[in-house]
Amino acid sequence: MSLNTFFHDPTWLKVHGAIAIGTCGIPALVVLRIKTVRARKRDIYKPSVLQAETYGTDDLHEAPSAGTAPAPSDRTSNRRRAILNLTLTTACIAAMSSCYMFALHNYIILDNWDEGNGRLYIRDYVGAIVCYKKAMRADPSLSNSHLLIGIALLKAGRARNAVTELRIAAKGDKSDTEPLTVLGDALMILKRPAEAVEAYRRAIDISPSEVGFYIALANALQEIGKPVEAYAAYEKAIDIDPRNVKAHTKIGELLIANGHMDEGLAHCRRAVALAPRDIIAHNTLATALARVGLYDEAIVEYRKSIDLDPTEPLAYYDLGATLERKNDFPNALQAFKKSATLKPRNKVEMDSIRRAQEEIERLER
Repeated sequence: MSLNTFFHDPTWLKVHGAIAIGTCGIPALVVLRIKTVRARKRDIYKPSVLQAETYGTDDLHEAPSAGTAPAPSDRTSNRRRAILNLTLTTACIAAMSSCYMFALHNYIILDNWDEGNGRLYIRDYVGAIVCYKKAMRADPSLSNSHLLIGIALLKAGRARNAVTELRIAAKGDKSDTEPLTVLGDALMILKRPAEAVEAYRRAIDISPSEVGFYIALANALQEIGKPVEAYAAYEKAIDIDPRNVKAHTKIGELLIANGHMDEGLAHCRRAVALAPRDIIAHNTLATALARVGLYDEAIVEYRKSIDLDPTEPLAYYDLGATLERKNDFPNALQAFKKSATLKPRNKVEMDSIRRAQEEIERLER
């Protein structure tokens, strides 16, 4: 058996506890026994006041002592002392046992959380859920277990089940924002943005200075057709952190979609200036430039995005569409073909590849 197993396995921890209690408790009982025996010996050989009076002297050392029985009051005092010592020893052992069991209980919870986090990291979502449920069985009152189960369920594609766990977690610890934000994300996946707005607003009430909460709220508000409120949420995020790239990118998209081209372009350019290696910022700026007819600048931005990530199908598709608007059909066809050969990583990229294949067929006819 390895030392790691010996010192961390819960079964062996029980053995450790028994050894610890025995190591402390047995010597205490032995000491108690020795003290009791010594007390009895002192009482047997101690001359009593009655013997002193009988021999007519105040010097107790002159009175005979051997074989003298202890006075009744002395025996009672000894019993009380013995009972008190026994009670204190028992209380010490009970306290040590309680501390050990509390430590073991916490160890089991933390150990399962750690193992679950490890399985979550390697994308073993089912295994992670099993570990988190073990921790929850050890202490059902812990809201963190429900949160971790909810996160694992969400990553496993079971958003509906995740919502149930996350609602329980949010009720358990009303000062924690994470269950609310993850709940909002799950509701957005389920196409329930109105409920997501409520979850994000509750998170903001708890932590009003968190930029990400306002961005998530604004995204949900856009989904339910409230662009003005979404704009206000993005503005609040920028007020808190003027260098937040995502906030500038998203508010730029919103402004351009609603016809405010100049202001939208300014935010998109600001995002690229803040993060020159941010692919999304370059793509967003390129799309905005293409919408206002600045195709040459848009092509430059798309190529920068491709240089940063040559495996993204969407950038090649958008580049091809922009080249096609310039009537540069050979290069457009080449960009579409490149997009079609790449492996999609999400639904948006799958759609871009499908559209690229349709454009290839159309241009080759």
